[in-house]
Amino acid sequence: MHGSHFVSTNPRVDRGAATRYRRVFMSARSVRPTLASAAALAALLAASLPLHAAGIGAIDGTVEDARGRAIPGAAVTLVAKRGGQSLARTDDAGFYRIPAQRSATEYILRVEADGFGPVAYDGLQVMAGRTRRFDVRLKRPGERDVVVLLSRDPYPFDDLLRGLLQGLDAPARTFDLDTVPDPGEVVRRVEAERPNLILASGLNAARLVRREVRDIPAVLSLLGDPRLYDLESANLSFVTTNPAPDDLMRRVRQFLPGARRLGLLFDARASTLVARDLRHAAREQGFDVVTRPCYEPEKIGPALADLDGKVDVLVVPFDPLSLSPSALEDITHWSLSRRVALVGPGPEWARRGALFSYGPTPETIGRDLSYLAMQMLSEGRQPEGQARLIGPGGAILTVNQTTALALGVEIPGGLSIDATY
Repeated sequence: MHGSHFVSTNPRVDRGAATRYRRVFMSARSVRPTLASAAALAALLAASLPLHAAGIGAIDGTVEDARGRAIPGAAVTLVAKRGGQSLARTDDAGFYRIPAQRSATEYILRVEADGFGPVAYDGLQVMAGRTRRFDVRLKRPGERDVVVLLSRDPYPFDDLLRGLLQGLDAPARTFDLDTVPDPGEVVRRVEAERPNLILASGLNAARLVRREVRDIPAVLSLLGDPRLYDLESANLSFVTTNPAPDDLMRRVRQFLPGARRLGLLFDARASTLVARDLRHAAREQGFDVVTRPCYEPEKIGPALADLDGKVDVLVVPFDPLSLSPSALEDITHWSLSRRVALVGPGPEWARRGALFSYGPTPETIGRDLSYLAMQMLSEGRQPEGQARLIGPGGAILTVNQTTALALGVEIPGGLSIDATY
């Protein structure tokens, strides 16, 4: 199967041509026999022209249903905007080929099959001397499907994808945008096929969805703080990567009722608004707050040194800084050596010595996404207003009993603790 750059079974995406596709609505009329005969004859005559002839290319691909099964007998029509068209029909494997087309011309590719909604792509170009791969998915009326778009900037998506696919009860195609030469072309093609829902992970994927997708509901995640970017649109919702600040600070106060000085160490580029919200919530709990923004992991050491003797507890949010390879080791070592209670963003922090961690993992965010996706698919609508910014529902509370004993901290009763070390 072509397109090995996809994470799972996906339509094969051509690796070139950053053309923009605009969906064209079509009637479901059948192709007239006379037109089909003329187009077939033209294609047969054109097939004798070599592809290396000046300005000549070809197009082929497959037509599949929402679950990736071949659709035999689908009509694929390539209409030149300057006049003329070619017709092909898919074989038993869903494959079609339209040879010998001029590369300087813009085309509309129309695909229709009995029992399926038609699809069209406007602005398609053929590449001179090459056969362009262009695969198409069709849906039956009333059928639901989901497209997952992934990028790693900066959060890894592997665990999120695992959690997402475990709970998603709908056909899903997954595209790794980091591995294709033109991610925008992939998103435009997805938009033209009109899936019921798009789930996007990572800032690059989110920005492409914001730019290319106008009215298909989409949920974006693993962005850090989506408020920092120009991503607002009526069709977009967001699952955040940090728990509600008030909820987190209540837990800090429960564990440390006598603490007064709280430090915040955070990514200076990605978490300024998160830090602002945490600072406000901490003050509501009676803490004096000291903030230390860091622009790069190499500055963590000096920032921690500047906190010596100034804080009783240190809080680190889930952001690009806390994901850096050195952050976990440097921060936990500092907190243990200074006997400062550390609150980390995920279970691994508690395992390595933080007093406790409270927040989602990428896998639990994936499960949140699947739950939200199924709600949206069943209700057929997008969350409204403030509900578009959705906090993670799968925050995990993990406690390190050894650290608690060393610090003389009594673990409060009545808490639902997910794991202990």
